[in-house]
Amino acid sequence: MSEHIPQSVHKSLTNIGLHNMKIVSNIMSLVVKRQDWWLSIDKTDIYGWAKPLDDWQQRGGRLRGDALELFKEYEKMGGEDFIPLTKNLTKSLDDCYTLSAKIKELAEDPTWRECQWNRLLAPGGYLSKTMEICKSRKLDAPSPLVVAAIFDHSLNCGIAGKDGSESVSKRVPLKLQGPDHEKEFLRAFLKKRQAVTADSKKASNNTNYVAPFSKLLDAGCMDLLDDGLIKKAMQVETKAT
Repeated sequence: MSEHIPQSVHKSLTNIGLHNMKIVSNIMSLVVKRQDWWLSIDKTDIYGWAKPLDDWQQRGGRLRGDALELFKEYEKMGGEDFIPLTKNLTKSLDDCYTLSAKIKELAEDPTWRECQWNRLLAPGGYLSKTMEICKSRKLDAPSPLVVAAIFDHSLNCGIAGKDGSESVSKRVPLKLQGPDHEKEFLRAFLKKRQAVTADSKKASNNTNYVAPFSKLLDAGCMDLLDDGLIKKAMQVETKAT
């Protein structure tokens, strides 16, 4: 599974403290909610996945996350400039189709794959920010399960804001005494995440998303090296946020 992580980003992952690519792959499995994380919902390559056209139209043509930054990064690395296609999504169904088709065609493009990982690892990116949050909570060498739990929350609820991973992690009191302080932190973090909103739909989603991490915590699988335990932990119903 680690072969689906571009070789070109291994050094960057190591630089932020993620040295084992098998573990990084298992972190991605927990985030995507299945062990074949490199495949999208329709079993096509996740690197070429794009939002459904009607979803783009309903959202008023707004691109979620850091898609625009991703497109800018790709152009800088020698790829095609997609920015012009993003300016008219609400009015042009043709542009929606063209952009979706182009992204799907890029699935096997090594530059596009590297670009996506670069965005995760860039300053302020979801993965690099996750590691910063760990350090801010005095977890200088966080276990992979802690990284996965905070990374997953960042992707689903954002980093900033009252429900973001920064805020939720700060609600957990620091307890640096004893060998189990990291497990205590994670258990408290997951509890805070589950209660992050009173909205019934989001609360249901958070309950389901918390379950795999809680199961692995109970099993003591902090290093995310046991594929069998990970597979078993993910056998819970999850819904997209």
